[in-house]
This record gives sequence, C-alpha cells and structure tokens, in this order.
Amino acid sequence: MNNLSYQSALPSGNEVEMGPLQSFLRILAVCHTIIIQKDAKGKNVFNASSPDELALVNAAKYLGFIFKERTEDGRIIVNEFNKRKEY
Repeated sequence: MNNLSYQSALPSGNEVEMGPLQSFLRILAVCHTIIIQKDAKGKNVFNASSPDELALVNAAKYLGFIFKERTEDGRIIVNEFNKRKEY
C-alpha cells in the first residue's frame, strides 16, 4: 500500500479554499447517526444503523476527518487533521 496520505497532498495553511473532496470528507464525518459507546474494557465502539454508514465514517477517519463524539446538546465533535472542530 502507498504511504502517501490525503493530507500530504493538500496545500499547507489554506483552510479557506477547501476543495470539494475536503468538504465531502467533513460531511461524512458530521452527517450520520452513529453513537459512540464504551465496551467492557473502556474502549470506544461505534454503534451505526448500517454497515454502510460505519464504512463511510471510517473512510473519513482514514483520510483525516475523525468523528470524536456527539454531545448531549447535539453538537458533533470532529478532529480535522488534529484540529478540534465543533458542528
């Protein structure tokens, strides 16, 4: 497998002019119904309504848009290339 990442292909420091792919990945990380639960060992487990939904969120994670949590008041927390964002 190639060790190149999506992030390394982006222009550095240019968050204002996001390309369509970056916007699409953000949508995948934010627009879903996944709930994070803890297993017996305290590890986070994603509970998805479908395997497809989980696969799309995992694809966004692999490319740098990591769903971290859904707060009680409905906000979505995502790490976008290690920067915390709230939606």
